[in-house]
Amino acid sequence: MPENFLPEAKTFFNIGDYVKNLGQTGVLQTNKFVVQMNAPGLALSTSSTTPSLLSTILQATPLSGSSGIGRLIAMRAESVHIPGATLTAEQNFRYGVGPRQSFPTNINFTESTITFLDDGNNNIWKFIYAWMNLIIAYSNKDQPTYTLNYKDEYAQTITIYVLDNAGQNITTIDLLEAFPVSLNDINLSWADNNNLLRVTATFSFTRWNERSISIDNSVNPLNLIKF
Repeated sequence: MPENFLPEAKTFFNIGDYVKNLGQTGVLQTNKFVVQMNAPGLALSTSSTTPSLLSTILQATPLSGSSGIGRLIAMRAESVHIPGATLTAEQNFRYGVGPRQSFPTNINFTESTITFLDDGNNNIWKFIYAWMNLIIAYSNKDQPTYTLNYKDEYAQTITIYVLDNAGQNITTIDLLEAFPVSLNDINLSWADNNNLLRVTATFSFTRWNERSISIDNSVNPLNLIKF
């Protein structure tokens, strides 16, 4: 084998250049984010003669305000999954012969899971529970009706703000027409003296998009968690 068959390793990787590049372009950490969640339209409607369970909760703990459920959600969201995207493809022989090729035909999105550290009044769990009951009426003190509402009555936008180390909004992701599809079971035990109650919910949505901050930087996500 010729001596010059492979270039010297230093031409592939230079630690000094790598460190310089990190210093110039920086990195993003996965623990810098804010989640903003809006209430479904039906829960905010004042035209209904029979307020929903979620409407009752929002009357006691409004979505906005320093002590509102919206700020509580932003403060207590411990982890969130930014959804992925997968292209579905059909495989065909483009020319009738030769290698099989993939041709994208559609796109699918993974669901997003959010974990919250619940507050002392169990408000976050109650909020998600009532939201799911707004979708399908499965909880009633007399008799559940299991009736479904229209999607535009219970779906809402969930926004995920990705921040840099200075707290600046770097990426904004909107989950459009989002709604909860699962609420985790919670294990209670007299032996768990030091464990805190956490709520994990999975949200489905129609689609998601990245909103360029150069187009819309009107919202400072840190204001959602400031006292």
